[in-house]
Amino acid sequence: METVTLSRWINKPLFVSSWLLSQRDMLASVLRVWGDKESDWTIRYQPSKERFEEGSKLTAAGGPDQQKGFGMAMYARVFFPNGDGNYEAKHGLANEVLGLPKEDLDESTRNLKRMMDSNWV
Repeated sequence: METVTLSRWINKPLFVSSWLLSQRDMLASVLRVWGDKESDWTIRYQPSKERFEEGSKLTAAGGPDQQKGFGMAMYARVFFPNGDGNYEAKHGLANEVLGLPKEDLDESTRNLKRMMDSNWV
């Protein structure tokens, strides 16, 4: 059996991932865990490029919304239609060779809900 060490990736990128998700996948998990229906939520649609530009403007303006803008821009960038956010397809993952387990999205969503309910910061 071959021993795998991180030195295999010295001076090269190492790509790992928990999931490859759309925003719809995330919402579906939240609905399952919370027990809500989609009609319980207000859902707004905005093209990722538009959202990215909005976040970039907040970042550039500085002030109290600078950090929020940075988060908006970086999150939106992952969902650009060109697929740049899908590094699994572009580069492949090292999950299997490293023996990383498959993660359960709903379990992570449950953990997030517990954190939110306990006012975790």
